[in-house]
Amino acid sequence: ARPASAMPGGVSAGGEGNFERSITIEPAEELSDSATMEIDMGSSSVLRYDFGNIQHQGSREYQEDSFGFSDVADPNLVASRGILAVLADGMGGLKNGKSISERTVAKFRKAFMSFTPGVEVPRQLYSLVHETNAEIYQTDKQKGGTTLICVYIYGNSMYWVSVGDSAIYLFRQGRMYQLNREHNRLNDLYLRFMYREITKAQLLAEPTLQGLTSNIGRKELRDVDQNLRELRLRRGDRILLCSDGVSGRLTEKEMLVAMSQGNAQKCTDALKNFVLKKKAPKQDNLTAQVISCD
Repeated sequence: ARPASAMPGGVSAGGEGNFERSITIEPAEELSDSATMEIDMGSSSVLRYDFGNIQHQGSREYQEDSFGFSDVADPNLVASRGILAVLADGMGGLKNGKSISERTVAKFRKAFMSFTPGVEVPRQLYSLVHETNAEIYQTDKQKGGTTLICVYIYGNSMYWVSVGDSAIYLFRQGRMYQLNREHNRLNDLYLRFMYREITKAQLLAEPTLQGLTSNIGRKELRDVDQNLRELRLRRGDRILLCSDGVSGRLTEKEMLVAMSQGNAQKCTDALKNFVLKKKAPKQDNLTAQVISCD
């Protein structure tokens, strides 16, 4: 995990269709190219979207990542409600991590169908995060947890929300911008150092920089990160959602190369190939979703 990069100008920090070809949320070793679909929003002034995804177990015994899209194969649903992408990384080593990540994704995909497009979207996403957290806490009593990242697109406008250390990136004009701040001990200490609450010596003396400071499944949700103003998407933009099995393993250069590939599915394939090529003995589960704007 790394401190978040600076955001591009205009960024302010802070679901489930009736068409049978919807992208499923069940974790898998690897998903096929058939999950990549293009949606024309019906107007020359509105962007065309292309989708890609990958998932791999890495060297872990279990797959605890889950992800899903709304039904991007239904053009009427896309035109009336927009697009949702959600990813959850069940916390390794904690009981029920896989189940919690699956339930979190399913909750968001279901809630998508009752979203009110264009009306206080940040508030809707914020409320949904807290509702999901409360439900997971009640059923699991903090015996497990998951990260959460979600992107919601309506027309050319994008909103996002995140909890934990999974990452959301914007690829624009050959540069990568991390939109969300990862909720982990490293970033927590880094911000305290930046605000001069601790010294560099105190920062370096910390026994560990590992561990989340916020995640779904806690009694009290400490941090939720989101944009409060819409991010206006442009032609050529690409949005990446990924677990730390991707973001924590790849260099910025590798991510730039991967995100420069011909279409969304080729981008995710390249991300997976870069990660697996490293043959890291303790490689975490890796999951990535890419939305390309054309």
